[in-house]
Amino acid sequence: MLYEIDRSADAVLRTIEIFEDGRITRNSIDLEQRNGYHCPSLIDCSLNEGFDGVGVEAMPHDEFEALWAKGVDTPVWFA
Repeated sequence: MLYEIDRSADAVLRTIEIFEDGRITRNSIDLEQRNGYHCPSLIDCSLNEGFDGVGVEAMPHDEFEALWAKGVDTPVWFA
């Protein structure tokens, strides 16, 4: 799972999931809020709590965007 985070807002803004069969799904706050729902983050806890003990590595923004462009919209919370 790949995450775009905003540390100042303590939020996950977008996610990308890449499956073994090559499928790519994506989600974002914008997708979750498109029907008027309030979704400040794609995780329901703080970044510190959600990623505690997890090795997080940065990736180039253009690589994230290229994968995002290949993904299929897949809202989770308010589908």
